[in-house]
Amino acid sequence: MLWLVSIMLLGIAFLVWRYCRIYGAICADSCAVSNQDLEDKKYDFVIVGGGTAGCILASRLSEHRGTTVLLLEAGKKDDGAFFRFSILGATFMSTPHHWNLYTQPEQELIQTDAKSRGRVLIQCRAKCLGGCSSLNLAIWHRGNTQDYDYWESELGCKGWGWKNLQPYFDKCEGKGYLKRASGFFSTSTQMYVSKVGRLFEKACAQALKIPIVGDFLQAPMSGVGRPYNMVFEDGLRCNAVRAYLTRRGSDGVRVCDRPNLTIATGVRVSKLVMERNKEIKSVFFVRGVKSGT
Repeated sequence: MLWLVSIMLLGIAFLVWRYCRIYGAICADSCAVSNQDLEDKKYDFVIVGGGTAGCILASRLSEHRGTTVLLLEAGKKDDGAFFRFSILGATFMSTPHHWNLYTQPEQELIQTDAKSRGRVLIQCRAKCLGGCSSLNLAIWHRGNTQDYDYWESELGCKGWGWKNLQPYFDKCEGKGYLKRASGFFSTSTQMYVSKVGRLFEKACAQALKIPIVGDFLQAPMSGVGRPYNMVFEDGLRCNAVRAYLTRRGSDGVRVCDRPNLTIATGVRVSKLVMERNKEIKSVFFVRGVKSGT
């Protein structure tokens, strides 16, 4: 009887610990956003778009404290519990957090009434800080290593082979000799695969004559399988904001709190003025009902 009580207490302690971790992650301070007037301000780097690439660039460029960096995002911040759970990403369709883009009629697809072709699909493009990493299903995949080698060997993209790119994928995952204290996605492998999922894998492998893949980060790079990697930390989505802007660097300061980095949301860029040397001279933007440069 004593061992049963011990197991129950351990289970309760684990649930409390998990709850505290998740609650702490949800209630953590959000990314610092500036409300200052941006008109006539000068910056060394202006990043248009606060999606995944924009967050990464803002983090890396602002590491050099002698440079000033401005990150502009047309949407809002990734605040709220809905942004933390990947399963709720679909609930953001047709909201201000989406650009509400649609495809051209797809003649290969049948309409929902099953009587005609040319279905129009929503093209999911996020309009918020973190971009699609804030709203997608949080699946992490490095891509096919053979594709990168093909780019280099056949298409002339020197330096884009898998051997050259692998250290940077490791860096994105907080591993390898290039890793930083801040700026990496926390990835984890999906733990549970249902019996139906396993049966589906076997059926695909038999019908299509392809292998069942146990780890999509390892060879072979083509096949069918479910244990894919996901971008999670403490059981919650680790989007580009958590990965690159709200992490603390080696100096203990959050990236978004760096004095040389300004992050502005609700700013839609309307025009870029480029000089003859292809250097950007001015950035025209609209913020609310006010325009500026």
